[in-house]
Amino acid sequence: MLGDFYTLAEYQRIAREVKAPIAACAADEDHFAIQPNFSVEEWKTTGVKMVAYWHLVLFTAMKAVDTAVRTLKATGTTESLKNDIFRYAEYARIVNLSTWLALDEKYGA
Repeated sequence: MLGDFYTLAEYQRIAREVKAPIAACAADEDHFAIQPNFSVEEWKTTGVKMVAYWHLVLFTAMKAVDTAVRTLKATGTTESLKNDIFRYAEYARIVNLSTWLALDEKYGA
C-alpha cells in the first residue's frame, strides 16, 4: 500500500512499473498540500487498484456523533435527528446480521 505523498503522475508511473496490484490511501483536507484531492475518475487513470478513504468514514462518523450528542445535550432529545439516525433494522440489513447470528447459533458456544 502506498501512502499519500505522491502526485498523479507518480502514481501512474508506480502502477506501470510495479508488477503487482497497488493500493493507495486518499488524503484528508489537511494533507491536500501533500496530495491533491483526486477525484474517483483521476484515481482510475493512475492504475491503482484500490484506494482507501480511511478519513471519509472516520471523520464523517465523528461529525455525526458530535451532532447527535450536542443535539441531545442542548435539547434533551434526538427527535430532530430521527431521519439522520439508522434504525436497528437498517443496521441489521447493512451488516447482514441474520447471517452472523446463524453462524453464531451453529458454531458459537
